[in-house]
Amino acid sequence: MSSRRAEGKSAATNRYRYGLLAAAAYLLYAVLMRVLWMPLHAAGVGQPVTGYLNGLGWVLQMPGAFAARRLGVTGHPYLLGNWLVGLALNVPVYFLLGVLCGALWSRARPRAEPGVTPVPSRRRFLKTSLRVVSGGAAAGLAYAFVAEPRWYTITRRTFPVRDLPPALEGLRLVQLTDIHHGPWLSLGYVREVVQACNALRPDLVLLTGDYILQSSAYARPVVEELAQLRPAIGTLA
Repeated sequence: MSSRRAEGKSAATNRYRYGLLAAAAYLLYAVLMRVLWMPLHAAGVGQPVTGYLNGLGWVLQMPGAFAARRLGVTGHPYLLGNWLVGLALNVPVYFLLGVLCGALWSRARPRAEPGVTPVPSRRRFLKTSLRVVSGGAAAGLAYAFVAEPRWYTITRRTFPVRDLPPALEGLRLVQLTDIHHGPWLSLGYVREVVQACNALRPDLVLLTGDYILQSSAYARPVVEELAQLRPAIGTLA
């Protein structure tokens, strides 16, 4: 009995250790993102790498940001005060997540007893479930901050206009929208979009926001890239 009690106490200690490690890892990542990766990205240094790091940090911050909104904390989550509130709310979230993962992991590990062949069916199921959930979460995160924000699509439309002057027949307009140059999208992405627009040989380019995200430090670089648009007539913003 005392052996089982000691084993249970050890398992509980390990679970809390997982929780503390998860909370500490989140805090370290959030602070590095705030004081290092975001300033480097805003300065145009290493954007292809720091953009991914900032994107992951944004996904990790989402539980605390959502909870802060529910508590009535308004404004952008990257404002220092709001960021600190989200940080404080996220610590218990990641602590509990670490405890849960530690508990599932300890249950999934088979315990060998002398002279007894373990039956791993339930433990194997738990272990497989943990892997499936972790893999699904990783895939979702990868899509959310690696793939989807870095895709752009070109959609072609033809609009008949009654009584259009013959000189405007076949006028080609290209609309660029929601560029969102910011902490997880590099200036190289904006440059690629501008090149794709010029390849369409527009007569007019129509720019509709949003142009930047989170910081005014991104305004001048994105304007300089958009100045490379080459429509035959002009650009309207």
